[in-house]
Amino acid sequence: MFTRMPTRQIWNSLTCFCIFAPNLITSLTIINPKSKERTGKVEDKSKILRTAPVDMAIVRTNFLTWKMKVRSAANGIGSWEDVFPNEPEKSQIGQWIQNVGDKLYSQEPVYQEFKQMHAHLHHFAGQIYELARLGEKEHLKQMLDEFDKQCEDFLKMIDSYKLVMDSYREQGFSPQIPSSLLSSIRRVK
Repeated sequence: MFTRMPTRQIWNSLTCFCIFAPNLITSLTIINPKSKERTGKVEDKSKILRTAPVDMAIVRTNFLTWKMKVRSAANGIGSWEDVFPNEPEKSQIGQWIQNVGDKLYSQEPVYQEFKQMHAHLHHFAGQIYELARLGEKEHLKQMLDEFDKQCEDFLKMIDSYKLVMDSYREQGFSPQIPSSLLSSIRRVK
């Protein structure tokens, strides 16, 4: 017979996993001084094809963790300290952008959109923070619903970029045209 784990214990375990797993993945894959691919010395786009799926998985995981932290803080369960409202450069994705993204993907138009949307989401989280601080529960609920929609758009952008890179790799060639043109192509199996 199974015993039920207390809700608080489940929440604590999930929170620990979501906080430490992305940090571990990020430290193992990004901060490697011997890796030319991570220091921005990319000589050809074939290296980007090898690193992009890992990078996009890291970004996706970190983003989902951050989204959970925003919702938890807005609902009074978590802390705003790790959310960095209005400070996108301090978040895990912001650090990834500075340490990896700007060096490897800056030439890609979809990457510029990604950076803009990341900054926008942090500023949006700043608005949510202000509503939570003022106790505006009804308006806060509406903002969180809008936040969820914008987060879904951001996840779609991450996924579309990953699909483009996977498509390049499957076809055995390096990108020759901007990913923004390819991101609208639907993958057919």
